[in-house]
Amino acid sequence: MQKVALFIGRFQPFHNGHLDIIKRILKENKKVIIVVGSTEHSFENKNPLTALERKKIIKSALKENGIKDSQFKVVLLKDLNDFANWANYVLKNIPKVDVLYTGSTLVKDCFSGKYSKACKIKPKSIKIEKIRKILPISGTLVRGKIKKGQSWESLVSKNAAKLLKKWKIANRLK
Repeated sequence: MQKVALFIGRFQPFHNGHLDIIKRILKENKKVIIVVGSTEHSFENKNPLTALERKKIIKSALKENGIKDSQFKVVLLKDLNDFANWANYVLKNIPKVDVLYTGSTLVKDCFSGKYSKACKIKPKSIKIEKIRKILPISGTLVRGKIKKGQSWESLVSKNAAKLLKKWKIANRLK
């Protein structure tokens, strides 16, 4: 069993697909470090939530689903916009990790040495397409449904839905 895993995303917003992936990661690992990226972006159509709001939603959703504080840590990071140094930038700003889980080709490339040979961690691919067949969810889908006034609450945890409504997310997306 691996010890500490890394999972990176924008989480705009954190939805049940993200939750499912974290549950899968924790079946194989003792702890997951969740990096919330692009923290400098907020109140935009593609990035409506602030970094602290995203962190609050993630923590709330994980606790709601029985995941203990000792099993995860949420770290906020700004974009570096430098593929050659990004993976090492991430690793310098988080606790030590043993394995990276990602479905992102770009993240995989950054960590596997396509842009830089200095990174010391190998990615473990998550088959996002396979998971999306089971849970067809994306942040784009959730934001789109909210913007159109369609039902979206079932795509996120109950606590996440409450927080998003409290923060008037629909108004931000209009």
